[in-house]
Amino acid sequence: MDLLFKDNMHKKYFEDFLRVFDMDPADKELYSTVYLICGVSEFEIIGRYIDTGRKIIHLESLLNSEDFYTMEVMNQEMARLGAAIYTGTQCDVADCFSQLKGPELKVALNALELRFGGGESISD
Repeated sequence: MDLLFKDNMHKKYFEDFLRVFDMDPADKELYSTVYLICGVSEFEIIGRYIDTGRKIIHLESLLNSEDFYTMEVMNQEMARLGAAIYTGTQCDVADCFSQLKGPELKVALNALELRFGGGESISD
């Protein structure tokens, strides 16, 4: 599946994490979540919740933090979706997708395809 990147920073962050985490696309939870959160425009906030040494993303901690409420609503919803993909936490799909537009919506759909799809792109 070809990945859609919303901008060059999204691509750079994702490629950096591919190297740091030595990620295998077969680890669908981690791979799709990293892809998604690297596309968040307030990535510097989310980055504080990534443990590169242990290859763990503490999105549930982010969702329960003051940092979360300083983020734009669209970025909050992407973080919620990332937590749902990564750990199975609940995410209200109607709330989430009503806030996502344009490139963020495409990234979110791509992340869901990476996580739950059969490895083939939607157009196949």
